[in-house]
Amino acid sequence: MSNVSRSIIPIFTAVAIFGPTASGQTRSGTAGPEIPDLRKQYVNLVRALFDDSPDQKLIHIGDEQAANVAKGARAILQKGILLLLDSYGNDAAAIKKGINDIQGEYAVPPDAADATNLPFADPFIIFGEDGAAIGYLSADSPYGQPYLEFYTQSNGHWGLRASVGEEYARHSFFVAKLPSPLAGQAWYLVWGSMNGDTGARLALRLYAFDGTSVRTVWKRDGLVRGKVHVSGGQVTLEYEKAYQSNEPRVTEILFVTTNGLE
Repeated sequence: MSNVSRSIIPIFTAVAIFGPTASGQTRSGTAGPEIPDLRKQYVNLVRALFDDSPDQKLIHIGDEQAANVAKGARAILQKGILLLLDSYGNDAAAIKKGINDIQGEYAVPPDAADATNLPFADPFIIFGEDGAAIGYLSADSPYGQPYLEFYTQSNGHWGLRASVGEEYARHSFFVAKLPSPLAGQAWYLVWGSMNGDTGARLALRLYAFDGTSVRTVWKRDGLVRGKVHVSGGQVTLEYEKAYQSNEPRVTEILFVTTNGLE
């Protein structure tokens, strides 16, 4: 990743971060004709946050306008996600590509892998109903806002059922699916650290979605310079005992249980 990108991710502040993507190409299905229009709406809306200089510097806008940008950008993405789910169903790669196509020049670029693994798409089935966990970063503020949303299909129609991520504003943001020990639930681990925190303190949440609502099963906060490694139902945490500690890093190996991670 370039020094410029590293210094401002996850403060997503212009084309240097949101690299251009392919223009409106889709793999198949019926979403294709509507994606370019949604991209135009999204890009025009988010561009209000930046000036007209080549590097698109942030400008100050009022709270009311900022709120309208945030609300509008998310609504465009949610509309697009429903179209993508209708068209591609359980094709996670096509859904992620579609999200990038909608976001256009403000899509998360591949070299942001040290700050996020969004967009994220994971199909699942709960009690015979198709569902999907969809994660995205909405460039609706100077810092971007990550969301993890849960959709299900009922009577042939997809709908948004639950959402998390608001507390991760101005954070790096990663999502990993964990095997659920409880029938009829889909479990996802989320983690990230606050941008600008010199201790890079990690916050983790384990969410369970039951087809209608989402709950927090387990959480940890304040892991200094924390790292997370997920392998199946095993989660390895590495972190320092304290900020600027000279002691060896701590390693914890946790496993999925009905109570969360133990």
